[in-house]
Amino acid sequence: MTRARWAAAVVLVGALVACNSGSGSASTNTPVAPPPGVIGQSPGAWVTPPLLPVPVTNLQQGKRYWAVYAAVGRAGSTRMTDAVERLRSFGVVTSPTDLSCDRGAASALGARPGDQAVAVYFDSKSEADAFAGALDPLALGVVAIKASCSD
Repeated sequence: MTRARWAAAVVLVGALVACNSGSGSASTNTPVAPPPGVIGQSPGAWVTPPLLPVPVTNLQQGKRYWAVYAAVGRAGSTRMTDAVERLRSFGVVTSPTDLSCDRGAASALGARPGDQAVAVYFDSKSEADAFAGALDPLALGVVAIKASCSD
């Protein structure tokens, strides 16, 4: 075999291997778990989760906070359960609470009497705004409140 034919054969084999790799319906690739600290479905979709401020978990009666509202509505509604799950995906454990306990929130959010809220509380507006921005479009609003039902 001449040198030119040998080079042509190598190029042809290389092209065939390149064309066949990744094609076909059967895949021998095994799923790969995402690296720690990332979320996503596949390597192309992995993203680093945003660094979010830590919410206040033990509210003090009479103290002012900034609340990020993920949902407002009737107890047990899909809107409320979806909001709880969405916040859980951010590592925040919460549940619907009586909106009347957050003085100033019902009027700011246009809530109806008896509505509940799924909210996350912060000491500063900048923390609340940062958290709300990560939830967008889930966050309904950021409202300054006075805690009135806390122990």
